[in-house]
Amino acid sequence: MLETYMLYAKYAAAIMSGLAFLVYMYQTRENLSNPNAVSWFIWALTATIHAASYFGLSTDAKTPMVFYTGSVGCILTFLYALIWGHFEKPSAAEARVLAVSLLAVAVWWIFKSAEYATVILAGGFILSFGPTIAGVQSDPWKEKALPWYMWTVGFSIQLVVIILALYLQQETAWGLISPIVLAALHGWVAVLCRKKRKQAFPKPAVA
Repeated sequence: MLETYMLYAKYAAAIMSGLAFLVYMYQTRENLSNPNAVSWFIWALTATIHAASYFGLSTDAKTPMVFYTGSVGCILTFLYALIWGHFEKPSAAEARVLAVSLLAVAVWWIFKSAEYATVILAGGFILSFGPTIAGVQSDPWKEKALPWYMWTVGFSIQLVVIILALYLQQETAWGLISPIVLAALHGWVAVLCRKKRKQAFPKPAVA
């Protein structure tokens, strides 16, 4: 029975993540969100590698479904926003974040270790969120909170799945790292761009 509930939770996490990407792409199309070029390029790259490496940690191909969804979603969001031209020009600091994150991917590629990949790519995600977090910290109108809350819920569900899998001895503790880091980062962005916080900032004029 527990494994049946876990399966439903895996699907729920993936579906929630996928819906969040659809909402985000709609917001991008309507100029309601302003994707950061560096962050989304890094997420598209690292999410793909992360999904592949996480498969090496998991004993069940369905467990990382939320990460497979994230990989496809990041790539599609990057391409979608690139076509619509809503990216901001990267600053020098953002370019350095990109360089460090690419270095992390290269280090993982050399060692070919799923465990190293989990730690290194988690660090890469933390670095890559820097520009987006800094952006909504200074101007919460850059993002809408809904998709970020949805991603937070999706990764939180995934965290519960991993905890239950640990209880059943189906996963290792390494699997906890990614959902914890990603739930925290997405939740951080959601809180920074919540409606109540926006009231303290002047709404930017529509061009």
